[in-house]
Amino acid sequence: MARKSPKRLVPKLKMADAVHLIRGDSAGGTLRHGGARFIVCIRDTLAYGPSSAEPQKHRRVRNAFWTEVSGLDVSDLDDTPTSAHDVESAARAFSSGLPVVVWSGENWSDRLFLWWALDALSRTSLADRPVWLASPVCVPGWDFLESMACYNPEQMQRMFGHAQRLGPWLSRPDAGDGAGSASKRRRGSRNSRCPDSLGSA
Repeated sequence: MARKSPKRLVPKLKMADAVHLIRGDSAGGTLRHGGARFIVCIRDTLAYGPSSAEPQKHRRVRNAFWTEVSGLDVSDLDDTPTSAHDVESAARAFSSGLPVVVWSGENWSDRLFLWWALDALSRTSLADRPVWLASPVCVPGWDFLESMACYNPEQMQRMFGHAQRLGPWLSRPDAGDGAGSASKRRRGSRNSRCPDSLGSA
């Protein structure tokens, strides 16, 4: 007798009833137009410049890097989460107990943000909440665009409908509050894909 394929878990909630982690104000604005209310936007792009596993040093080196590159005093990074503690504080500013949805496109910056966000979540109590991945790779038959900022609200709603629950490996006992996972991923292949295990509960 042929084995039945397991049913795909889908979010039993509306976009308005979750905390969404996404990279960039543009993508975050589109997500809001799609129906999301509680959004944590990460403005920093970790694909460029130095990083550190120590949170205060990480903030300093990121500010210094963007100030040097732009020639301006980059104070915007003070208003965006740059560590696990920042992500937890931003998420807890909304209603307690809401599930978390992490959004990631297929380009390198979005994929690096995904690993950074998962690493940050795993270091906080947010890992105890239901955590979902919303990505174009979760939608069968889709041609992927370059970045999450390229999608419209209707496409984001469709991605949310195909979101996949992340496995219990997200929560782990080791302490910390840094960008260590992102630093390691950045040294790896830039063609890496999200592993199949991300789609399992």
